[in-house]
Amino acid sequence: MMMLVLLMPSCAGNVLQHQHKNIQPSGWDRGDTLTFSIPPVSVDANYSITIEMRTPPTFPLQEVWMVRKVLTTNPLSLHLDTICLPTTTDGRSLSGDGVTMRSHSIDTPSIFLNQHQNGTIQLYHIMSQQVLPQVSSVGVKVEIIN
Repeated sequence: MMMLVLLMPSCAGNVLQHQHKNIQPSGWDRGDTLTFSIPPVSVDANYSITIEMRTPPTFPLQEVWMVRKVLTTNPLSLHLDTICLPTTTDGRSLSGDGVTMRSHSIDTPSIFLNQHQNGTIQLYHIMSQQVLPQVSSVGVKVEIIN
């Protein structure tokens, strides 16, 4: 039991940012860009970026395609990636954890950040539907890679 308590702070210390944005009950509109801040980093390192999405078990789509835009300052850089977040494991079975809400996540390409560098991560979906129904929240986790 004591070992578990000692390991938890070291794991949490690697997370730079972990935040979710709630989506309006009407759904995630294609024009809605979600913006997350990257606070200034304390060390030069590679950082992983995980995208998370919460949906009910009745979510009608097998995957959600989105654009991940990472803009950093000091020095200025821009990273654009197209991401496919699967919401099923085999095209039929729901993926993710949870009973009333499912949590789906995917690791996306890592980025190198210099000490004191900060920025933003923007996400927007590029699905053919204008509005994605039943998306409860979308989040990002930025974590130092050891």
